[in-house]
Amino acid sequence: MLKNRSIFRKYGLLSLFIKNDKGAILLPFVIFLPIFIGLLFLSFEISQFLQKKAKLSDAIEQATLALTVENNDIPDANQSQKNRDLVTHYATAYLPSEKFSTPIIDISNNKGHLLYKAETTMSYPAQFLANNPLANTKINIADSGAARKDVPVGPSELTDVVFVVDYSSSMNNSFYGAGGKKKIEILREIFHRLNDNILKNSNINTIGFIPFSWGTKTIVGGGSKSKTYCHFPYAPIKHKSTGDYLRQYTASNLKQFLAPENFHYVDNIEYGELSNRNNRVNYLKIKDGISHNKSNLANEFMIKTHYINKYYIISNILTSNIDYDKTINLMSKKYKPIDIPIDDVLDSNICLSSSTAYSLEFNKVSDESITESLATEPAGLTLVSSGILAANNLFKEANDKNKKLMIVLSDGEDSDNTTTFDKDGNLIAVDDYIKNDEDRKPFRITKNLIDKGMCEAIADNQIRMVFIAVGYTPESDVYSPTYIDWEKCVGKDNFYLAKDAHELEADLQQALGGENIRDVGRNTPKH
Repeated sequence: MLKNRSIFRKYGLLSLFIKNDKGAILLPFVIFLPIFIGLLFLSFEISQFLQKKAKLSDAIEQATLALTVENNDIPDANQSQKNRDLVTHYATAYLPSEKFSTPIIDISNNKGHLLYKAETTMSYPAQFLANNPLANTKINIADSGAARKDVPVGPSELTDVVFVVDYSSSMNNSFYGAGGKKKIEILREIFHRLNDNILKNSNINTIGFIPFSWGTKTIVGGGSKSKTYCHFPYAPIKHKSTGDYLRQYTASNLKQFLAPENFHYVDNIEYGELSNRNNRVNYLKIKDGISHNKSNLANEFMIKTHYINKYYIISNILTSNIDYDKTINLMSKKYKPIDIPIDDVLDSNICLSSSTAYSLEFNKVSDESITESLATEPAGLTLVSSGILAANNLFKEANDKNKKLMIVLSDGEDSDNTTTFDKDGNLIAVDDYIKNDEDRKPFRITKNLIDKGMCEAIADNQIRMVFIAVGYTPESDVYSPTYIDWEKCVGKDNFYLAKDAHELEADLQQALGGENIRDVGRNTPKH
C-alpha cells in the first residue's frame, strides 16, 4: 500500500508539473541548449577550417610559381632540398603558427614546357572543443598546386651560333632605374642558365663568343708563341703586314721633319713617352724645330706622336685607315684586316686592352671559356660593328652548310671618333671643323658601313643577325647624326629591346629558338 502511494505521489508531481504553465518555455530551451552550443562551436571550427584552407591554397599556388623561377630543369638532390624548403617557407609565411608535413614536389619535363606540382599537409588542433576528450583531435588539411613554364627547345636544324657581346664600361652599370646588379653580372647568370638548358641542344653549334669595346681582341697561336692583337676587322686603305698603324708614330720617326742637329732630342724617347713630364724640354725643342719646317704633315705627325696614348688620337688614326667600300665589297670573301699588336695600344678604351677578355673561336669555345670570359671586367668605349664584322668573318671560316645565327648584344650607341686635323695639321673637333653631314660619315664607322650596305651583305651571306638593345633605346630621331635603324637592319622579328634582366633572358632564349618564353610561369587548374 505504501509502495503504491509513493508511485502515485511521483506521477502526481509530474502531472502537476505538466499542468503548470509557468516556465513552460524553459523546457525546450534546456533541451536544445547543448545542441545550439554544439552548432555554434561547429560553425566556428568550420569557419576556421575554411580560412586556413584558403590561406594554404594561396600559399601553395605562390610556392609553385616560385618553383618555376628557381628551376629551369629537373632539379638535382641539392636543388630538391631547396625546393622543399621554399614550399615550406611560403606555407609558414601564410600560416606562421601551424605545422606542415614535408612537401611532396614533382617537376617533369615535357617537350616545350616544364610542369611543377607541389603538395603539403597542415595539422592543427580543434580550438573550441579542445577540452572535450571526444573532440580533442588534430585536423589535417592537405592542398596541392600546379604550374607550368614554357621552355625553349632550340632550333630544329643544325645552327652555327656566334655571340657578339658589348664589353664596354657601361656594362658595369645596372639597368636604368633598377639598381642592384650590374648588366654584366646579370649576363653571367643568364649564360650560366643557357648553358644548362638551351645551349645543350645538339642542333646548336656555338662557334664564337666575341666581346668587343672599341674594337676586338684576338690571340693567335698557342703557348709561348701566341700573339695578341687589337683586331680591327675592317679592310685597310693600305695593309701593313707589321701592324705598325700606331707604332709608326714614335719620336725617332720625327727625324724626317727635323734638322740633323736636332736629332738628339728624340734619340732616347720611347714609343708613347713623348708626352711624359720628364720629356717636356725635349718636346718643346722638337715642336720648335718642326714649326720651322712649316709642314702641315709634320705638325700632324708630331701631335699624333705626342698623344699616341690617348683614345681620341688612336681612334682618329684607325678610322682614317679604313676603306669602307672595300670592306663592304669583301664581306663575302677573305681579306686582310687591321691587326695591331696589343702592346701598341696604350689606352684601355680601345680593343679591351686592359681586360683579359678576347674573342673565342671554334675549338676555344666552351661553357668554361665563356664563363671565364664573362668573369672579366668590361672596359672601354663602344664600336658595335667591330664585333659584327669579326663574327661575319668567323662564319666565313666555318664554311659549312649549317644555318648561321649571329646574336648581337649592345647597351648603348657607338663612341664615334670626334677629332680630326685641320688644314694646318692642328687637332680639332669634327663637328667644329666639318659642317656637312655627308663629310662627317667616315668618322661614324658603324653608321657609315650600314649606310653602305653592311646589313644587306650579312643577309646575303645567309646569316640571320639578331640585335638586342640591353637596357637602352636606340636613337629614334632620323635626323640625328648617330641614328641607326637597327630594326630595319636585322628585321622586325630579330630586333629586341630588353628593359630588364627577365626580358634580356627571354629575348636571348627566343633568339636561340625558344617560343613564348617571356612567360616566366603560370598556375594551372587543380585536378
